[in-house]
Amino acid sequence: MNKKRIIILGGGTAGNIFSHKLVKSLNMDKWEITVIDRSPIHYYQPGFLFIPFGIYRPEDVIKNKSELLHPNVNQIFSEIDRIIPQENTVHLDNGSALKYEYLIIGTGVDIAPDEVEGMKGDLWGQNVFDFYTYDGAVALQMAMKNFKGGDLDEFIEMLDDAGAEIYACKLAMDMFHLKQDDLDDRVKGVLTVGEFYEKTDDAKVIFT
Repeated sequence: MNKKRIIILGGGTAGNIFSHKLVKSLNMDKWEITVIDRSPIHYYQPGFLFIPFGIYRPEDVIKNKSELLHPNVNQIFSEIDRIIPQENTVHLDNGSALKYEYLIIGTGVDIAPDEVEGMKGDLWGQNVFDFYTYDGAVALQMAMKNFKGGDLDEFIEMLDDAGAEIYACKLAMDMFHLKQDDLDDRVKGVLTVGEFYEKTDDAKVIFT
């Protein structure tokens, strides 16, 4: 009996969740599930934030995808060349093509610093960092280890004089076990992410 085929593009968090859920809910005698990803290494992206502060080590956010995906799904590690939806076909860069009845796309996102004018210049990765990528988080960790300090008071004064409203992030406060009394007097309060989004509906807010 020919099995119906489900292809999942992306073996990260979304691909993992789908592969496990589908195997549990479907009759695998009738279905075949294939996960395609360009890399066999899984990076736990939510953990990137904690690398610069030394809470996680770089190796703590790296796992082998084969150990995480359900053992009853096929695993292919290859770049995807193109999808032809009219033919229900996924073409890989090695020239092979796979047919499917259902296609799930969970390939995630990439940052695009080059789309912000001036961001990805000579200082990128040296004095300007991101923590949304593994390499960026590790580079920021090294920069913070070598950071000798700076004049934060002058920076806050500039913002305050300009009329900016300055708030602290509750997640950062909890992470470093800080209280309201530990903050500069010019910080108006502590916001959760949800509260921050509410404020940005009708105001310009500095969130730090």
